[in-house]
Amino acid sequence: MQHIISFFGTFAATPAVIQEWMKRFTFMGVLNAPFAVDSFFLISAILATYLMLKRFTKQNLSGVTDVLKMAPIIYLHRYIRYLTSMTKC
Repeated sequence: MQHIISFFGTFAATPAVIQEWMKRFTFMGVLNAPFAVDSFFLISAILATYLMLKRFTKQNLSGVTDVLKMAPIIYLHRYIRYLTSMTKC
């Protein structure tokens, strides 16, 4: 819900202008964007956790020490994924 607070804090508009924007139908997408972002993060976290647990069971990793051994590899994989997407921009 932090998105809502930071969203309205970035504009240099008066409260009357913001209330006028909220009355428009076209502004509904902007007002509902924080909920969409939070939902996207929730769904992506659930998917990432599911895939990680699937990989752990496939490799017969069950203990905490086995998972901690895989942590650097997981973060390296995420770093490479983000780096390649950032270089394409």
